[in-house]
Amino acid sequence: MSGRPAVETVTKTCIDALAAVGIDRKYKVGVLKLSDNFSAWVGLNRGTHSDFIRINPFVGIHATEVMKVFCAVGGMKYRPGELPTYGVHLGELCPKVPQFIFATEADVQGEATRLARTIAEFGIPYAKTLCSYDALLPQLKASVASLGGAPQMYAVTLALNGERDAAQAFLESHIVQYRAKQYFELVAELERILAWLPT
Repeated sequence: MSGRPAVETVTKTCIDALAAVGIDRKYKVGVLKLSDNFSAWVGLNRGTHSDFIRINPFVGIHATEVMKVFCAVGGMKYRPGELPTYGVHLGELCPKVPQFIFATEADVQGEATRLARTIAEFGIPYAKTLCSYDALLPQLKASVASLGGAPQMYAVTLALNGERDAAQAFLESHIVQYRAKQYFELVAELERILAWLPT
């Protein structure tokens, strides 16, 4: 019989370890308020295998005003900190750090502590570099082609950064492009952002 720890045990221990370095649990993710408008965001993606559990952390930023509009145009209830505005795999920030593998009960506390310390060392400082629209815009622009909410967030961030004309031009060109690809739900959301743009 496998000695692999329970998924719930791994998750709870990781969340407790994050709390010990100042990262609060919220909506099954980790959140650390950095300013009135920006919070560091931590997601714990999980890979469950027969003989071990792997945790793949994502870290990034939650921009409050951007996400309020994003949720409104997507027909979702806004919940502070729940969704990232932008995030990356923690391994991109510290590629030499070994993966977080939980193979036995004895591994859980040590790996969870190592995970939290690694996020505190590499993830939170990275999130702090994204605490402005000027810093966030290039990252979102580079993500537009991957979709996943990036076109909407990029357009909203442009507008909130005072670049209304650029936001309008982006929206109009991408509405045409996505309509041609029959991405009708995305087109509808971009049209709602276009209607929301400040005059």
